[in-house]
Amino acid sequence: MRAPRSVLLLLALACVAVLARSAGAIEPGCNRWDLEVSCQSAPGRVLAGDPFKVTVTVRNSGDVALANVTIQLRGDLGAKAVADANLQSVVEKLEPGESREVTAAFTCATVGITRVIGGARDALGWAASNCACTV
Repeated sequence: MRAPRSVLLLLALACVAVLARSAGAIEPGCNRWDLEVSCQSAPGRVLAGDPFKVTVTVRNSGDVALANVTIQLRGDLGAKAVADANLQSVVEKLEPGESREVTAAFTCATVGITRVIGGARDALGWAASNCACTV
């Protein structure tokens, strides 16, 4: 017994529709490239010329692993890094939820408020964040 071509065509189209619908159930979502940067200084109050340490914490708060994340510290409002301070670090891969820290020592010769800027950026520039630690 032979089926007419139109029946075979309808059966083939129905199979394609079912397969397309089941494949579409696992649609890719919208990825988030995101970094959170926070900092803290110790001690919180210093005398002019006394050293203080700043720690910057960077966390991948997105849902995609980030590559070559550069973490930097920069003195502002008179804050200067001590001579042997490591002000930059590159993390090859930062998985979602993973954190890294960079700590450096600074001094400030002036009286008043000073601050250190901490920032992070991935290699593509899609994820970036900054913060400021005031002393």
